[in-house]
Amino acid sequence: MRKRIFYPIIGALVIYGVAVQAEPVGYVGASIGQSWAENHSDDDNKRAGFGSVNGAIADSISSTGTVVLEAELREDKHSADILDNGDDMKLQYQIGVHYLHDIGENKIGAFVAYNETPHYGGDEDYRTALVGVEGLFTVAPETTLFGQLGYGHAKNDGASSRGFEDGYFVRVGGAYTGFENTILKLEAELAGTEEYEDSHEGGDLKKYNFLGETGINSDNSLAVTYGVSYGTYRASGDDDNVEETMVNLGFRYYFGGTTATKMHNAGIIGLPTLPARATSWVPALD
Repeated sequence: MRKRIFYPIIGALVIYGVAVQAEPVGYVGASIGQSWAENHSDDDNKRAGFGSVNGAIADSISSTGTVVLEAELREDKHSADILDNGDDMKLQYQIGVHYLHDIGENKIGAFVAYNETPHYGGDEDYRTALVGVEGLFTVAPETTLFGQLGYGHAKNDGASSRGFEDGYFVRVGGAYTGFENTILKLEAELAGTEEYEDSHEGGDLKKYNFLGETGINSDNSLAVTYGVSYGTYRASGDDDNVEETMVNLGFRYYFGGTTATKMHNAGIIGLPTLPARATSWVPALD
């Protein structure tokens, strides 16, 4: 039932972006990719294909304030049983709202987000709420630094596994926009949780991302997206740990006269991905 929340959000983003050619700006997109994951303690090394759809819309509410709504839906299909007891990942989603405030060329703001990472095992469904602050800072005409800092808490009614419970996260990165039609980003996400795999087994979580977008039409409203990510998901006091490498390729359509570079320079840097991804891997650590 909760997954159905996502569909009207994406539908609204598409309809609003097509029908309203005024101040609101945003994008809709989709991507596919491959991941390679290894659980070192069990010597499992498996591959998965995944796909996602995503969108965002931003609108000014004052001369210096902007509100952003974004959402993403993702599904993974593993080739073998790296997840214990057949607890493969089901359809996952994340939604979030940001408020951004202009301070000259810099942006500061806050965000709230909610994600669900269910599994086929009946007691391995995790719901995580996030809250944080964020900012984007221009350090050169074509270079920006950005970051997010926040707190997250997961809820799981069944298994002893906890997920992203009582955790803090930080995301820092830089972007270069000096190319005519391309933006490149390099970022790191780090997090620690009080409990993760089990009670009294905290999480040591890391994810590093190299991401890019290249416009392919005259106004760069249609862009190819691509990226490589590497993550490690470890539980303290336990030999189980998962390493994952992902590559992806997709597209985005930007509406309202904007582009990938313009949206980034407006402070729209997206949501952190580490808490949701870390929670997806909890059953593999049991």
